[in-house]
Amino acid sequence: MPFTPLSVGGRRTSQPVISVKSSTALDDLTDKRIQSVLVRFFVVHGLGFGTGGTEPAFVRSVPIHDLNTDALDLAEPIQVEIEHYAEEVVSKVPELDLWASEPTESEALLSIKKAISDLWQELRDEPESKLGALPRMWKRILGKKIKASVAA
Repeated sequence: MPFTPLSVGGRRTSQPVISVKSSTALDDLTDKRIQSVLVRFFVVHGLGFGTGGTEPAFVRSVPIHDLNTDALDLAEPIQVEIEHYAEEVVSKVPELDLWASEPTESEALLSIKKAISDLWQELRDEPESKLGALPRMWKRILGKKIKASVAA
């Protein structure tokens, strides 16, 4: 099976780094628990092994109108795909190659808003000449959708 890039912190990477979010601190997780989380991730996201159940039970698209921060406003809504699985909800912005996975839809939406905000903070002041093709595209997309908040 060819190597499939993993999404880490909301962005795809070829690096074998995996970010595990849990209500329990990562330090408290045993190796067996981490292994269980990783296996469930691979099965849920259909990376070629497991016994089915890889299709979401419910999928919908919702517009978000804010990023849950006072520092940034949206000039126009951003479409987010929501996928409900048995034990998690995944929120995605495919055009930005971002995703978030949480136990509930509201948490998944908050996480994707943070991922969008973090991506913009990283790209905003970076000269386009220093960015690769995808980050340059993400910066242009976000530049049209995000504006600095006007202080009241």
